[in-house]
Amino acid sequence: IDLIIAGMTITEERAKVVDFSKPYFEANQAIVVRKDGKFEPKKLEELVGKKVAVQLGTTGDLVVSEIDGIQVVRFQKFTDAFLELQNGRVDAVVLDEAPAKAYVKKFPKFLISAVIDTGETYGIAVKKGNKELLNFVNQTLDILKGSGTYNKLIQKWFE
Repeated sequence: IDLIIAGMTITEERAKVVDFSKPYFEANQAIVVRKDGKFEPKKLEELVGKKVAVQLGTTGDLVVSEIDGIQVVRFQKFTDAFLELQNGRVDAVVLDEAPAKAYVKKFPKFLISAVIDTGETYGIAVKKGNKELLNFVNQTLDILKGSGTYNKLIQKWFE
């Protein structure tokens, strides 16, 4: 595999096995709840004492797991986490903001109660040591941003 473009956050651990492009997207976390008005947390600390669903190994999993008192329920797929939320078996789902927005738009029975800035960004993973491909990816990102195409794509798919 030479290249991975999959909404992957840039982390020190991942950078040990792949090289990353320049960051191309901020990876904020979203707290998603049922739209019934019963529970609308505005910060992660309000999840203490609650059951919170996350996708295994994601940033959402990491940030929620750092807070004592949250009962973390992990799933292989975030869609399974939403099924548990829909059925009332968890109180909230924490995941990246972009897929959260898309899911809430598609299923209006949910709402994003808060967006948490974790300071993380997405990058394109390139096979470790492949400087030629990494430079090409970075130059392409610069061209897309400089031409305005990048902003048009963000508006189309994420806003």
